[in-house]
Amino acid sequence: MGYAILVFLWSVTVYFNSKKNIFIMVVLKTAFFALVYGIIIEVLQEQLTSNRDGDIMDGFANLLGILFAVILLYFIQPKLIKLKNRN
Repeated sequence: MGYAILVFLWSVTVYFNSKKNIFIMVVLKTAFFALVYGIIIEVLQEQLTSNRDGDIMDGFANLLGILFAVILLYFIQPKLIKLKNRN
């Protein structure tokens, strides 16, 4: 759920602060960076800590959260575009 919130809030913030109106590119870029961040965190947990393990299932959970956010953003995209264009 954490990655869903991260991607959702990050995408909306970047979209409303950008001059371009390419919503889908903002969402895909933030989803990609969140995925890379999650992979890096899992690798670092495995390599740099003695009391934590990197787990592939955590990576899949992160991916599910990211996909949930992307799907949610897809469905509310028209409302967000209308809201941005109003300002």
